[in-house]
Amino acid sequence: QVVTGHVDSSVSLWDVKTGRRNLCILNAHGEERLTCMELDSSHRRLITGAPSGTIKMWNLLNGLNLHKLEPVINSKVTGLTCLHGNQLLAVGWSRHIVQYNISEVKDLKVRADMSWKSSDGHKSDIMAVRQCSPLGVIATASHDGELIIWRLDTQRPIIHLQRGTQAALPVDSLVFLQHRAESITLRDRGVLVSSQAGYLCFWSVTGVKHGCFYAPKQPGERVLIMSSDQIKNSILVSGDTKGCLQIWDISSYAVDTQSQSACEQPPLLQRWSAHSRPLVCVEVLHVADREFLLTASADGSAGLWTRDGDHVGCFGQLETWSITGPATYHRRRHDKLIEDPAEMGEKNKCLTLPLRTSPVLQTHPAAISET
Repeated sequence: QVVTGHVDSSVSLWDVKTGRRNLCILNAHGEERLTCMELDSSHRRLITGAPSGTIKMWNLLNGLNLHKLEPVINSKVTGLTCLHGNQLLAVGWSRHIVQYNISEVKDLKVRADMSWKSSDGHKSDIMAVRQCSPLGVIATASHDGELIIWRLDTQRPIIHLQRGTQAALPVDSLVFLQHRAESITLRDRGVLVSSQAGYLCFWSVTGVKHGCFYAPKQPGERVLIMSSDQIKNSILVSGDTKGCLQIWDISSYAVDTQSQSACEQPPLLQRWSAHSRPLVCVEVLHVADREFLLTASADGSAGLWTRDGDHVGCFGQLETWSITGPATYHRRRHDKLIEDPAEMGEKNKCLTLPLRTSPVLQTHPAAISET
């Protein structure tokens, strides 16, 4: 199933196989919009964050608010990630990493754990956080361009991949390539991808940059969100501020540093205009033995696509679909690799609730934030 957060502070739970809504939570944070969402380890509880610093936990079976997490200061929460054992990490404009134990919570309010050595970390607002269990680390990125790797066991930074400066551009998105991190031969290669001013950079956690390239088709755009097929890490999907999706073949990228130039671009498999405004979420789904792409945009829609670019539909549209029946899809894609966004603009519109934050997948936990 898929969870979407809406600009009116409501949350919806959808059946990805049909597009039918199964649950709706109204006024999750009152009049505040949602800024980030995450699932717990069981995938039965949803955690949501808001601009005021409030964090709430919800039962996805009945929509009940289970717990309220103690805010550190009244500042925007931009990222959440749930570690092994249901230890939740929250980051944001407080510039701190805050931990919450949500494993066996009995009280309504959950106290904040400030044990992370955040004073050694960011000097600007934290924009993103991602975890990598195989390596025992997390990565955080801030508005001033700083990128830090932290050890989970010591709760301390181990390396600054990039130092922040006032003139630096913000890091918009992070993604760990989990399959590579699990491999003894690949874990010292490009296992972390960062997005900054449209450039996607592949890093090792030791600080080496193994590749960097500009992803959008048009100059001056940014990539706000990325995802990969974590079973193999054969593709990287990027979504830019023009609403375009790009699918890159990274099966051999940032792996062999001797035969690859640092500025070389991986093969582009597909590119199309998915939405009329910036993409704020993209996730790779494995459903019915096929790969699909889930997208959400600032244009107010969340859509489902095949890897080849067929538009299955928008969540909230009047007609449901059958994910195994292409005849029920909203639109079949033209037979060309690169589509003209102007040509596609009108075809991509559909009726749905106005989404502002990004969907969180019940089948794959992800810390997803809006920029």
